[in-house]
Formats: sequence, structure tokens, C-alpha cells
Amino acid sequence: MTEFAVCLPVLLLLVIGTVQACSALFLKQSLATAAYEGVRVAIDRNATNAAVTASATQVLTDRNTTGASIVTIPVDVTTVLAGKYVTVTVTAPSDANSMFGSWFFSTTSVAGSATMMKEYQ
Repeated sequence: MTEFAVCLPVLLLLVIGTVQACSALFLKQSLATAAYEGVRVAIDRNATNAAVTASATQVLTDRNTTGASIVTIPVDVTTVLAGKYVTVTVTAPSDANSMFGSWFFSTTSVAGSATMMKEYQ
């Protein structure tokens, strides 16, 4: 029984740490996927910033990601010429998207980014 009392806190810490690490990886992948979907819309012929934001937000909503911000470079995707790059970056706070709140990650934010070239006008 003593061995159980000594090992239980260590096992619980390992389990909670593993769940938290998986949650952080899921958040990172969700942000990268949202950025990818946003930039795919941004390089379209009739792209608008609203469409880019809507596409990225849809992925974030499907994956229950909260507090995210979406930034496009250049700021106005309607002015991008063929052969120029568009970057979409999605950032979200890790504590708001964690199973255990700010227990492990207190003030960090995670970002995902994707860049593609507009191939036609």
C-alpha cells in the first residue's frame, strides 16, 4: 500500500502531463489547418478578407478553438497580384484552449501560419 501512495502522484502527473501535451499539439495543428484553409481561399481569383476570415474561423469553430486572431499579409488580399505571396497567421491563447486551464501554460499563445503564391489574376 505504501508503494501505491508513493507512485500515485507521479502516475497522475504523467497522465495529466500527457493529456496536456496532446491538447497543445492538437491546438497547434488546429491553428496550422485554419491558416492553411484561410490561405487557400486568399489565393483564389475573387478572394476577399471576409472570405479568408470565414474559412479560417470555420475550422476553428469545428475544433472548439476560442480566442483566436487571424492576420493576413498583405492586409488586403484583393490587391495581391499573380506571383506574389499571401500569408495567413492564426494565433490563439493556450490557456483558453486547454483542458486544465492555465495550470501548465499560463500566458503562452500558439500560432499557426501558412504561405502560398497567387498563381493567376
